[in-house]
This record gives sequence, C-alpha cells and structure tokens, in this order.
Amino acid sequence: MLATIDQVVGGKFDYVVVGGGTAGLTLAAKLSEDESKTVLVLEEGYDNLGDSEILRPTSYGSLFGKEKYSWVLRTVPQANANDRVFEWQRGRGLGGSTAINITAYSKPPADDVDAFGRLGSSGFDWETYNRIVSQIEGFVPPSQDAPVKSSLMAGFQRLGTNGPLKLSLPLGMSHMQVALQETMMNVGIPSAPDPFGGKPAGFAAAATTWDPESDTRSYAASAFYHPHEARTNLIVLTRAHVHRLVTGRSPVGKVRAMSVEFSHEGRKCSVHIGADVVLCAGALHSPKILELSGIGDERILNSLGIPVVTNLPGVGANAQEHISSRISFEVKQGCLSQDTNHFPVPLTLKSNDGASGDEPPQRLMLSFMAASLNMISTHADEICQAAKNEIESKWDSYPAGLQKQYEIQLERLDKNGVVCEVAFHPGLGLLSHFPHPPEPNKDYMGFSAVLLHPFSRGTIHVVSTDPTVPPEVDPHYFERDIDLQIVVEQLRFLRKVAATSPFKEMCVGELNPGIECDTDKDLREYIKNHFRTTWHTCSTCSMMSQELDGVVDSNFVVYDTENIRVADLSTMPLQVASHTQSMAYAIGAYAAEVMLSKEMHRPGST
Repeated sequence: MLATIDQVVGGKFDYVVVGGGTAGLTLAAKLSEDESKTVLVLEEGYDNLGDSEILRPTSYGSLFGKEKYSWVLRTVPQANANDRVFEWQRGRGLGGSTAINITAYSKPPADDVDAFGRLGSSGFDWETYNRIVSQIEGFVPPSQDAPVKSSLMAGFQRLGTNGPLKLSLPLGMSHMQVALQETMMNVGIPSAPDPFGGKPAGFAAAATTWDPESDTRSYAASAFYHPHEARTNLIVLTRAHVHRLVTGRSPVGKVRAMSVEFSHEGRKCSVHIGADVVLCAGALHSPKILELSGIGDERILNSLGIPVVTNLPGVGANAQEHISSRISFEVKQGCLSQDTNHFPVPLTLKSNDGASGDEPPQRLMLSFMAASLNMISTHADEICQAAKNEIESKWDSYPAGLQKQYEIQLERLDKNGVVCEVAFHPGLGLLSHFPHPPEPNKDYMGFSAVLLHPFSRGTIHVVSTDPTVPPEVDPHYFERDIDLQIVVEQLRFLRKVAATSPFKEMCVGELNPGIECDTDKDLREYIKNHFRTTWHTCSTCSMMSQELDGVVDSNFVVYDTENIRVADLSTMPLQVASHTQSMAYAIGAYAAEVMLSKEMHRPGST
C-alpha cells in the first residue's frame, strides 16, 4: 500500500528496501509474501502509477530530463572523448528505469553469468539466473495469423509465459526485418542458435517489455507492485530521499544498521530496521548511500570528514558501462512499412528523428546481432594481441580484482565470446547529434554498434557530505584503447552489411558518419564526438570476494556488516553482453530467495 509519512516515520520494519526501482520492487514483492514480515520501500520519486506518459509513451526519451520521471547525472569531462560531458538518465519513481527505458529485453550468454563465480560470486550462475527470470517472464506470443516469419521466432519458446512481466515481439515484423536477417546471413552472421537460452551469438529478433493485450508498457511497478498493492505488510513511501544508514555494533562486533535517515518533502525523518536494510538504489546511488554511511574507501571518506565505519575500497569502483555509436543510412521510401492489420497502433511515435511517417514505440528496436570480434573483423587477432600487450604492460599496477577480471575478459576474446552488439532500428536516434542532419520526408535506418564488455573502468563517488549533492561520475571512457578499436571495427563491418544484398537494394546511401569518414583516425574521432551511453551501468558494489575488493558477499551482505545488503545492478562484478533489465529483475528476485532462506535459519525463526 502507498503510505503517508505519518504512517511510516519513527516506525520499525523487518525489511527496509531503499529504492523502488526494478530490483527493489521485485525484492519487496517477494519478501512480502511472508505475511508475518513488514516490508517498507523508500522511493525518492513519485509513484507515477497509471501515468499514461509511462504506460504509452509518445516517444522514447520523452521523459528524460523531467524531474517527475528521471534523475539526470552528469559525468566529469572525459579526457579520451574530447572532454565531452555525458548526461546519465535514470528512472525516478516506482519502477525505476523500466518506467522510461526503450523496453528492449534480452538475455546474456550463459558464460557471462557463470564467470561471476570465478570472482567469488557463488550461487548466482546461469542456471540460477535463468530459472529465476523465467518465472518472471510472461511472454505473449503473436496470434497465429500475425505476419511473423518463423525464423524470426527462433528462441522465443525459451521465454517464460506465466510470469507478471509481459513480453512480446516488436509491433509488426516488417519486410525490413526479414531483409536484415537475410543480409546478415550473406555476410556470415547466422541466426542466433538460442538467443534466450544462453547462446545469443548471431542475429535475432528483439523481445520487448510491452503488453500486447493492454497495449501498454510492462514494467516493475505493473509487474511487482500493482498486483500486490493490497498487502498491508508491503508499505511504500514515495518522495523519501535517503541520506544514510545509522549503524552500531552487534554483540559479535559486526557493523549493524539500526535505522535509515531520510528526508520527506523537507522534513528530516528516520525509520528503524528490524532485520535487514537492502540498498536497491542502483549503480549510481547505492555506493553513494554506503559512502555517506561511512562504508567505503577510507581515503575518500577521510577526505570528506566522514567517520569510517568500515574500509571497503571497492565501493564506487569498478564501474562498467555499455556505449553505443551509430551509423545511419537513407533507405528507399516504403522499406519501413509494416502490416498493421494485426497490430493496431492507436498511439504512435512521432518521428522527429528524421524518419518520415509515424513509428510505434515497440518498433524502436527491430532486431539485434550479437557477435565475437572475429565474426566481424579480419583484424581480430592483432587487435586482441595489442590489447593483451597494453594490459600486461601495466599488470602490476592493477588491483587483484581487476587482474582477475581482465583474465576473464582476455580469455573471452581468445575463445571468441560475444563482445559486440548491433541494434537495428528505424530513424537516426532521438538522443544523438550527428554531423549530417536528416532531410525532411526521407526514411532512415540506424545501426547502433554497442561495446558490450568494456575494459575501461570508472568510478562513482561522493564529493560532499550533503546527501542532495550528486556523486561524481567518471566512467573513464576509452581509457583502454581496445574499447575504441572494437567500435571502429563494428562500424566498418556495418558498412559491409549496407553494401550486401538484400539490404543493398533498399539503401540509398550512407548519411552518418558519411563516406568521407574512412580512415581509422577519422572513425575514431567520429566515435569520440558522437557516441553515447546506453545507461547500463553496473559493478559499483561488486559481488566478489573481499580479497578482490568486493563489496558484497554471495548473500548480498556488505562485508564486515551483519544486516546491510545491496541488491541491484551495482552487485554484478562484470558487465554482461545483453540489455540489463532482465539481470536487474533476476538480482532482486534472487536476493529475496537468499534472504528468505537465511531467515528460516535465523535464531527464533519457526
């Protein structure tokens, strides 16, 4: 139930969940299944329930920058990207970023998730992830007479069908979708053997978190809050800006969170913790709350005069982020048409990105290609060797955790693991600026080259004891040169795709970056000047062994503490080769499973 501040302030709750986003609402719903336990969710944003701007957005990105719906954090100038400053948007309100994202839903390679175990993250492997997320998924297959080529349906049978998160195919499957699949086959990229079963390498249609029956976005609030809002033991307070955790010591000397301090519309408040507090504030804000609570790198805490509760250098470190660079082509009129007889479009996406006509939101992502470097580049071996040489030359300067991660990443390159993604979608992109603007009444296709496993590592740290001051965000883009070179190779590959039939016959010509941008030096500058973030940040409170500078153990408990947990994308020790919302749902659900299992063995439990 939605609570008022007077119903909450000063109270004691068994579980306090900080953040009502993707992982937070999933976790809270699962914990509240035990009617004997009270679960309080503290969410900084508004509830936004039933908001048509969320349920049926007029365009992707239309809610970005609006205080009611999103946080906006800005990075420090990026030295390896011509000193650009990037805006990082995050969902604000119940549902978190699933309320404002592009609705793309994918799953990582099994090897990516299994690699977590090599860093001390026992228990959360591919088998566990897939079991949990399959229970969350509620895939709604298209009607039998829908215009969907059978080859584009490959892999969708792997998705769960009984879960609360509704999934569907992108609205309409135009002949462009089929043409892209045939083109990819002609350049040596096969259909993905099992895109939702841990083997995504190849071409595949996208899934989308869109409920085709209600024609609305399916997201964390509709899946995990709305069905359970009548539970009296599930209490949600919005407009609650958490400041810090107040800690003490348990009888055995471990740090124990006693209460949570927060402000509510200018009023300073607190609530008491009966059992556990779980930070689900995301990769940008969970480390901030820990640091303001005295948990983090003692050098940073001391510099701000924050009393050190426990020294954990990994808090706010190890940040990893997917980035995207787009190449775009003008296509012949009519190539983006679709059969809408079976997919009514009462609400359309206004094509202010250069594409003529209207495009429904669900078609923003037509399909994906996931690939190893050697699948797209004839220079893969020399690029990999150059990366090894660069990393090994500085090996002794890396902390033990980063050394172990680099071992895994270099091994992935050697074994031809997935490191690249291409997303195919109409238009040029609402959120990007390019050297060549689109012309009116022309159609365009954009191919977004995504770097899936960056070698560069960033940081997110507090710079003030004032909880209203945003943390400093420094992703260290392109600090490792291989990150930039992989994107260069992807753009070259996509030019090859555009010159291959049948897409070749649909293509009028390249718009951006333009054929004059041809040398590696030219492409590098284009990427630096025009790439953007994908807002998939992770790993700032990594689940790794403490010797590797991990922050939480396999039970999501912060090291040296008794009842402080983190359960969101910040706990992923390594980035994965997929869009991250399925991981966020899985982490929230798995954390609840772990906590309920531990609760059964707590002294005094029945």
